[in-house]
Amino acid sequence: MKAKSLSSMIAEAVEAYKDCDEQFTPAARKLGISGSKMRKLLTTAGMPPPVDNQLIAKALGFMRMGMSQDQAAREAGVSPKAMHPYRPYTKGPLTPWDETELVAKGKSPGQTRTKNAIAIKKHRDKIAKKTD
Repeated sequence: MKAKSLSSMIAEAVEAYKDCDEQFTPAARKLGISGSKMRKLLTTAGMPPPVDNQLIAKALGFMRMGMSQDQAAREAGVSPKAMHPYRPYTKGPLTPWDETELVAKGKSPGQTRTKNAIAIKKHRDKIAKKTD
């Protein structure tokens, strides 16, 4: 199977966004991706959803005035990492959202999770089993 390109991922995200009346959270759920990844794909496509965080909006304003991301974040009082979902992709997403790309890379879906994410899932499953 052929791996998805960034442009095809963006096209899917834009289509889902339009299908969901330009609401990015339902569109992200429809595609089975995080809200951050959806926001980043839409921003890369040139159609960023509205920024609901005033500090992030302020930092993005500083960036439009020519500041670097780190300078703008410091000036606005936010972490530079908090601004990542609001910035376009430069190299594409690190993890795919569908199994075809994973299979193309010779991986199974569980291999994209970090060790910590796997440990957290095991713990939550254990707790859920006890409450049943």
